[in-house]
Amino acid sequence: MPSPATLRTAASLALSALLLPLTGAPPALAHPPGRAGGTWSELRVLGQCLTARDSQEVRLRSCSSELGEPTPAGQRWQLDGQGTLRSALPGSLALGLPPGATAANGARLAAVPEATASGAWSYDSATGHLVWRGGGYTLDFNTGTDLATLWTAGTGDNQKWSFDPGYTATTAPSGADAAELRTEGQCLTLSQVTTPNRSVTVEPCASTAGRPTPATQRWTVTAQGQVQSSAAPYPVLDVQGDPGSRYVVARPVGNGTDRSRWQYDPTAHTLLWAADPTLALDHSRTTAFAGLYRSHGGPNQLWTQSPVADQAGPARTQAAPGPVSATATSPADATLRWTAPTGPAPATYAVYQDGGRIALTYSTSYQDPGLGPGGLHRYRVTAISADGVESAPSAETVLTAPACPRPTGPDGTAPFLPPVAGQPYTLTLTGRPSAQREQQRQGLRQLPSDIRPTGLYLPPDALLTATTTGAAGTGALSVLIGPPVGAGGLAAARRYPIVTTGTGTRITDHRGGMVHLVFDGAPTDRVTLTLSGDTQLAPVFVLGSSTPDQWRADLAARPTRYAELLAGRTVVTLSRDSAARYAYSSPEAVLRHLECARAVEDAVNGLAAPTAEDATTAPGPDSPGVFPFHYVEVERRVGGAFATDRYMGFKDESVAWLADSAAAEWGVWHEQGHHRQQSAITPTELIEVSNNIDSQSLRTAYARPSRLVTQGSYDTALPKLGKPGVAYATSFDGFEQLVMLQQLALQYGAGFWPEVRHRVRTTPPTDPDRWAAIAVLTSQVAGQDLTAFYLAWGVPLTTHAQQAVAALRLPSAPGDLTTRREP
Repeated sequence: MPSPATLRTAASLALSALLLPLTGAPPALAHPPGRAGGTWSELRVLGQCLTARDSQEVRLRSCSSELGEPTPAGQRWQLDGQGTLRSALPGSLALGLPPGATAANGARLAAVPEATASGAWSYDSATGHLVWRGGGYTLDFNTGTDLATLWTAGTGDNQKWSFDPGYTATTAPSGADAAELRTEGQCLTLSQVTTPNRSVTVEPCASTAGRPTPATQRWTVTAQGQVQSSAAPYPVLDVQGDPGSRYVVARPVGNGTDRSRWQYDPTAHTLLWAADPTLALDHSRTTAFAGLYRSHGGPNQLWTQSPVADQAGPARTQAAPGPVSATATSPADATLRWTAPTGPAPATYAVYQDGGRIALTYSTSYQDPGLGPGGLHRYRVTAISADGVESAPSAETVLTAPACPRPTGPDGTAPFLPPVAGQPYTLTLTGRPSAQREQQRQGLRQLPSDIRPTGLYLPPDALLTATTTGAAGTGALSVLIGPPVGAGGLAAARRYPIVTTGTGTRITDHRGGMVHLVFDGAPTDRVTLTLSGDTQLAPVFVLGSSTPDQWRADLAARPTRYAELLAGRTVVTLSRDSAARYAYSSPEAVLRHLECARAVEDAVNGLAAPTAEDATTAPGPDSPGVFPFHYVEVERRVGGAFATDRYMGFKDESVAWLADSAAAEWGVWHEQGHHRQQSAITPTELIEVSNNIDSQSLRTAYARPSRLVTQGSYDTALPKLGKPGVAYATSFDGFEQLVMLQQLALQYGAGFWPEVRHRVRTTPPTDPDRWAAIAVLTSQVAGQDLTAFYLAWGVPLTTHAQQAVAALRLPSAPGDLTTRREP
């Protein structure tokens, strides 16, 4: 029998013969426009595709290829040698002005007969501009309407177009070439849930356990350098995400670019990404995901081919670990311990929570930061041998997490009525204050969300009919189709007002999305609404009534684009791709965490605990309100995660904050805090700082160490205070700036900031100088003149602000206030 080293060498040689050799710089994904007789291209801007539909107006829509579908004719374009931007739609159409229209800023474009648009366009590859004849205007993406228009050339990203090769569906690979791709004794494995962009993990090989190799562990490396699954619809390994947050998926479409090609390095035995050969296919040992990481030649980047097993064979075994114990250390944290199995030591252990594998660890203990406060969790542990054999699970242990430090209110969405397949959706709504009124009541900087979920998904261009009966009062009813596309001015959820008389309102939406309802009015307003048409049931998990197993089954059975997690005051809208990717994490734990985080932040903001009566009474100044926080996975973002009117947006690596309870920490708390900020006391310098009062309070509530201590922010900030030229805006980083706000809480107690925010609601400051408003209000709450404190921090207090504080005639704050720090 050959040695393992011999097998590894033989497998490497076989793999080397199949993979493309390393070459020079990879070709760029974007390329010059196709010419007559060349290939058809997708025309992209801001991650969206120019889309034609017969002779109608041309819009920007999600690229079908990003949804795992071949590029349709309406998204295929070709700029020919005569300057005609031709559409692949039948009928010889091209992009141009409709009959009777003239070139002007905002002029809408359409698919028109080629003869009327001949020679209309030229492409400037340096700027990405598609220039209209004569050079006066360029092709522009109107991000507010999704329309393609003409506009004067500028520097905005919504005028920077790229021609990307169109995508076609993958075809079945030759079964004779299929092999297992192994690293450290385990197999590259395709997710069981069929989504457009399927996750790929490294799992124990079925053949090692004596079972035939399943299609999800069979891979073919093609002569073109693609790594293709044998499981229908035969997706190929691809790379998603922005630079710095890329991840590996398997997609059932391809366009032949280096994005989905891999190269083999015969020296390091690594699979290098053709688009950037400094990055390699990598096994993340802590999460099991196959990902993209800097090439380092470690054993978790060494991939070998092994023959597939077509029949059952002898099974190797691994002894199970001893019983697992679980001890909660906070409402969100637990310590797990178990004993090693008898016999040879395993290579690693797998930790399961509520049926999903949440971690891999080399130790016989694990710190789980993903409890759902007040929830019940079941844990098991398995052992995995060096050759990839997973043991039977340990005995199960059950842990009830400590309750949230603050009441979270009733489970469910007040209440959520689930739709039934094949039946119209009917429910009776009562009025709620509008988002604008709620913003005014709390003095918020951003509009809150005012949506009510339905669990329904409306496909693009499908018909939805909304009919009302029994309307009472003057409430205004609307249907929202979303979620929003993303930051940077991209399309928000589309709002369709519903008439309460007549035969109903017919709705079609060019993007499609989840169906949400808004009913602005008084608690006495009523309306019964029936939705019918071409909607589909989306996967929905409702806290208090769904189970993790039901959630995973619905993700597999309901092929909508989106899925949602719902709780009393929480709506999480995810792509089904991401929901399936993180299906190992308990959705109950995610929702309990987010509900608890909001409740704790309620307290920091001086708001009362939620009650069932909140939905039926007019809110007082300290009512927490009934509107949900809406967390949205967006198609595109600007920078990192963000908060804006009505929702918070997340993409790529930050989606884990919404889908994996262990990752829901400072980042998501920070964005929630933006929806708490009050305009009157939020100058520009505090927009990314004062929201972290809420984040800091949650670390305290969860008994986690202060980030200001662990990051040494006190040590770096305090020596700067009172020095010549110190300026709050420029002398400190964001965490150092937070120290100033935390010092006030340390000096005047945990009730300091709740009282400040309460007073903003009851007696809103009117001073347009927001630093002056802060100085006056915080001095009033402290009962001491804080002028010297703020000046030591370099806060720009004007003479007017200092005089306003002096007029309060308060004693001065103690001089050592600027030295306060957490232990």
